[in-house]
Amino acid sequence: MVTHTLRTWLHTIRVNIKKPRLWLRNRIEIQLAKRACINTRACVIAITGSSGKSTTTRLLGHILSGIGKTQVIVGDPYKRNNIRALAGVQPDSDFVVCELSIGIPGYLKFMLDLLRPDIGLITFVGIEHHGHYRFRETVAAVKSQVVQVLPPSGIALLNSDDDLVREMKKVTKARTVYFGSDDKAKYKVVNSNSGFPNYLKIEARWPGGSIWLETPFVAEHYSLSVIAAFAAATELGVPVDLVRQRIASFQPILDRVQPFETKDGPIFLLDTIKAPWQTLPLAFATVRNAKVTRKRIVLGTISDYPGNPKPKYRDAYRDARTASDQVIFVGDNAHRSKASAEDQANERFIKFVTVEQVSDYLKNHADQDDLILLKGSAYQHLERIALAWDHDVRCWKDKCGLRISCFECGLFDEPFEKHAGLRRAKRRRQRRKRMLDVLKLRGD
Repeated sequence: MVTHTLRTWLHTIRVNIKKPRLWLRNRIEIQLAKRACINTRACVIAITGSSGKSTTTRLLGHILSGIGKTQVIVGDPYKRNNIRALAGVQPDSDFVVCELSIGIPGYLKFMLDLLRPDIGLITFVGIEHHGHYRFRETVAAVKSQVVQVLPPSGIALLNSDDDLVREMKKVTKARTVYFGSDDKAKYKVVNSNSGFPNYLKIEARWPGGSIWLETPFVAEHYSLSVIAAFAAATELGVPVDLVRQRIASFQPILDRVQPFETKDGPIFLLDTIKAPWQTLPLAFATVRNAKVTRKRIVLGTISDYPGNPKPKYRDAYRDARTASDQVIFVGDNAHRSKASAEDQANERFIKFVTVEQVSDYLKNHADQDDLILLKGSAYQHLERIALAWDHDVRCWKDKCGLRISCFECGLFDEPFEKHAGLRRAKRRRQRRKRMLDVLKLRGD
């Protein structure tokens, strides 16, 4: 960790020397963010975890917006965008719900110093940012800062199913509330049922009774996000009936194990934002439990694992094989599946080098009866396989360098070579519009 911290510090020094204007802009934005967080009257809720934090943040924000002015700040791969979002916190907001990633060493503490949360929520500790942190215990030590900084009047909401999260009670002065599925949980999942095409329903029990919650999710592991948001909202005084209604009306994140229907084609389950090795079985279980005619899994690059990659891809293939009728590997690691000659001969296993090759294959072999899970790291943009059924996808660049999805980029129908020019033109239009707005205000 020391080595990575030193490397990050040296990189920052080089950037500041070479780009003083950028350095000055960063300092201004940091000061604006600090002032905004100090001046707001809002109850600030910080959410982190190796899995489920994005959905929990958005879901809790959706619930709280039913009783007051709520600002939701979701995680971003670029630190500056998070700081800009904090600078936009309004003084009259009632709630600020912020997703926090641990990022590089020192980043989480920096964000917490700006945010000064009243409530901290931790979903799960896994192996993430493996190059920086290596072990679950190291990740847990960093994430525990979220509850360490809470005031005595605050609330620490902790997942009682995770041993490392459960132990964070010892490092906080705030009141601790457990959620999960074990007996220590104040807010407990006692029953659940799912199985695509049906949507997840869970029975939640808390000191006030029990209630069935209908959700917009198809994957059972989202029970964790639902019970976490239910616990936080109830502790904040939101009526239980309103919580139930807001959960049912929530619009999930499209690329987090969500169905994507095509015209006269298969249904895709998009899980294309990341592929941590430890969470692969959760996505595969959704396919395994689905009630459909044929199941396929497209698996790309796996991330966040310790040690040799060979057994990770081998085990991933074995698990995916038991959950589906066909497994398709794409990318540079396909040879590590160790699929048998028989599986390759009968096309139980297929491997491709590029995403476009997978798309062409599925267009010729998949039909309306298929359910296809797309699972891979964000840079591969496997969502293009689903988009290509009803759109003329013309960008098949294997590594475009962007970590946002093709839905957010919106340029999938243009060749990659034109993207830079189109983005510059868009920025020019935005600057021109801002200038016209300023001139109009001066004229008034």
